[in-house]
Amino acid sequence: MALPPVTRAAAVPAVLLLTALAACGQSADTSEPSGSPSPSASASPSGSPSGSAGAVEPGAAADGKCGGGAFETTTVDLFQDARITVPADWEVESFRAGLQNRFYPPDRDVGDGYLAIEPSTQTLDEAVDDVLEATRASARTTSEQELELPGFDGARMVTFAYDDSTFAVNVVAVYRGFRLQANMTREGVPEEQPVAESCLSSISRPS
Repeated sequence: MALPPVTRAAAVPAVLLLTALAACGQSADTSEPSGSPSPSASASPSGSPSGSAGAVEPGAAADGKCGGGAFETTTVDLFQDARITVPADWEVESFRAGLQNRFYPPDRDVGDGYLAIEPSTQTLDEAVDDVLEATRASARTTSEQELELPGFDGARMVTFAYDDSTFAVNVVAVYRGFRLQANMTREGVPEEQPVAESCLSSISRPS
């Protein structure tokens, strides 16, 4: 039931997603699905993210705020009333009542992301090892931290760096017989990593 791997193409100039996330807080393949997008707009005072930011340590932008008002956002409805907030300029495709979701930031040529939920009785450690085994073998781990996601029994964010200037942000979470995995992988646009961390850490579900 896992989604196909995200795109990792040659780097080209991309629309920058970040304005000032450095100040937002320091914390923490299946068959081709069919369906229609199901994001719902969320009011936000700012426009589309743009600009660049200073150096931010990997994992430091995992504040759960998806920019904290620095740019417009969209709330995406997931399986069993779970939700995630993402930048409004990410194209979202949701399938199977939110069990499978694709995220496409501007300029798909430099990468994309996904979120998938599937039945599982794994512990968080088991789920992280299972989901990230291949990534750990091909990339360098740059940060790893526990997240407190509302409605989940446990969650962890792990970030990676590849030799070709690609970053990957991964969130794995478990709850009541299910496993959630989310990822954003982008090449040559390190300014976007704090956005990915902030937004992928915004996942929540009813307690």
